[in-house]
Amino acid sequence: MLKCLKIVSFFVLILLANQSYAQVSLSGGNLGYTSFMDGFGFPGFISDQYLYYYNADDFTDAYENKKPGKNKMHNLLLLTSFKYVAKNPKILGAWPGFDVELPILLDLKVANDRFNQGETDIGDLFIGGFLQWPQMKLFNKIPIWQRAEILVKFPTGHYNSDNYVNAGSNVFAINPYYAFTAFVTKKIEVSMRLFYLWNSKNDDPAKIPSPEWDPKSGTAPKFADSTQQGQAVWANFASSYGITDNFRLGINGYYLEQISNHKIDGHDIPNSRERVLAVGPGAMYISKNKKELVWVNFYDEVLTKNRSQGVAGIVRWLHVF
Repeated sequence: MLKCLKIVSFFVLILLANQSYAQVSLSGGNLGYTSFMDGFGFPGFISDQYLYYYNADDFTDAYENKKPGKNKMHNLLLLTSFKYVAKNPKILGAWPGFDVELPILLDLKVANDRFNQGETDIGDLFIGGFLQWPQMKLFNKIPIWQRAEILVKFPTGHYNSDNYVNAGSNVFAINPYYAFTAFVTKKIEVSMRLFYLWNSKNDDPAKIPSPEWDPKSGTAPKFADSTQQGQAVWANFASSYGITDNFRLGINGYYLEQISNHKIDGHDIPNSRERVLAVGPGAMYISKNKKELVWVNFYDEVLTKNRSQGVAGIVRWLHVF
């Protein structure tokens, strides 16, 4: 079965929307969009479609405590993606490939004590290049598949600095990752994808007070000229068991750690780093002809810091041409 699989999983980076309401926040990422059999890939052309739902009734502060008042968010998003892997020429022993991805926000809403806003529009365009390695043997025993990619986000999505909630982020982003899948037994696989994220400055941010303005001065508010999201690293992790040749069950999760503070007008925002840990069950279906693959994953965010805390569900459909 494994040798017959064409293209099983590739990189997806999703904008959950720019949640910068009176603060700066990470604009999202591939948190759990990829799970089982993630390192697989073979020469060919595929379409990869994701339907994502997220709901949160709480936001947390820098000490992982729930913020008081009304804090709600929900998001329904569709990601459409097309990827191609070339058989030749090989680079560093790997098949080269590229992908193009476009998120569409179907229904995003954020509500708190200050505002209640929503957005339905096109998100930012993503273009990436990657290397997909054929099967190797780890310790001359364990079959392992690997992939490395650099994905670039372009600020093409809908953005309006008069709004606190946007489909686009108005910044460029660079997001490399490394993914692998290893079969520790004939039926049990372990997969992981390790990320790094860097964002450029947003020179047209929403109305956020500048650190140079003193609220006690009695002068008119001075708003920030620029904001910049902090750098972040995270991992999607998963393990599944083959119930049959066509059906797998397992557990998956993600853990994100922001490694530098957000900035306003070039000044670090103290205690602004974000963190999230989520876990949940998942299932995967592979058709007999190996051309249709479907994942269903659920996540419960059990720990968050400086961000929303909720639950997520993802349905992914991959078609091999």
